[in-house]
Amino acid sequence: MSLAQENEKEFSKSMNSYKLGCIWQFANFHVILISSNLCNSSHALRF
Repeated sequence: MSLAQENEKEFSKSMNSYKLGCIWQFANFHVILISSNLCNSSHALRF
């Protein structure tokens, strides 16, 4: 395997993990957002 192919493989691997990381952060952000909204609305319902 040539060096260029090796680099290509490493690059796509790092790109995939980068994308996964972004998706993960995005999902976590929404979970936090939704749960805080639920907390707020349940407090609002109590009053």
